[in-house]
Amino acid sequence: MSAATAGAVFGLLIAGVVPLLFLWLIGRADPAGRVTDRLRAYRPESVTDGAHLGTGTPRARSAHSVFGGPAAELDRMLERADIDLDPRRFVTLTAGLVVILGLAAQTFVVSTVITVIVVCLGVAGPWIFLRMRAAARRGKLESQLADALLLIAGAVRAGHTLMQGVRVVAQEANPPIATEFRRVVQAIGLGHSVEAALEDLAARNDNYDITLAVTAVNVQRKVGGNLAELLERIAETVRERQRVQGEVRALTAQGRLSGLVISLIPVALLGIMLLLSPSYAGVLIDTALGRLLLAASAGSWIVGFVLIRKVMRIEY
Repeated sequence: MSAATAGAVFGLLIAGVVPLLFLWLIGRADPAGRVTDRLRAYRPESVTDGAHLGTGTPRARSAHSVFGGPAAELDRMLERADIDLDPRRFVTLTAGLVVILGLAAQTFVVSTVITVIVVCLGVAGPWIFLRMRAAARRGKLESQLADALLLIAGAVRAGHTLMQGVRVVAQEANPPIATEFRRVVQAIGLGHSVEAALEDLAARNDNYDITLAVTAVNVQRKVGGNLAELLERIAETVRERQRVQGEVRALTAQGRLSGLVISLIPVALLGIMLLLSPSYAGVLIDTALGRLLLAASAGSWIVGFVLIRKVMRIEY
């Protein structure tokens, strides 16, 4: 191993250790935050006064002191993706990943264009992963909701209360639906009302079917009615929506795949040209006209990609 390579490897190790050391230091400096992080799962977001735990929403509270307002939205995204990180740790790890990838690309590839591309991928990668994981969890939650509602309806018909039915789902169902209903049970056990716990379930997941079920149950608790029949009708509605969703995805599969392929072709061609013939593709980087054309192409590519997604997305 040459001295230059050894120095580059040592620099990359340092760049990776620094963010981890920063995380360790801020974790030790905030012992109250560590306690409230553990209690966070039991506090409905619909409770805003912070009196029950004394410190407000822990992850959002600790993150707001570092990152400000956007931390609340990032905190919500991390929760929906079921990733046990607070916003400041996620942002710090992302920054560390960007530094490592950028230094590695600049050291071993020695190309400014490649370095910029790698850094952009390092910035976008964690956010794409976060959205994909949240979407996958949301899809799994939707597929389990109808069975959970029918399980609660069966418990109610057998003479149990609504909360006993919720406990059955929390104990017998599979994650993530069991995890969400377990949080409802724990919130109620800490003294929150059933309505507040259910509203927090809907706010936490931002799902139309869950919001529909929570709204119907809360209205039924105020005006009365046959709860078991109500839950069965909602479960039937959820399953019908899922059936329609499957048909829509099947009918639009070809268009979505075509749009994805068409969108990736320019990016792939540019990457291949930069790797195989940097001097040929370098005209786009080294000249003012080339940079202008590259920027216009990138803007057109983004607009086309967004329009294709809009056309293929059908509201129902």
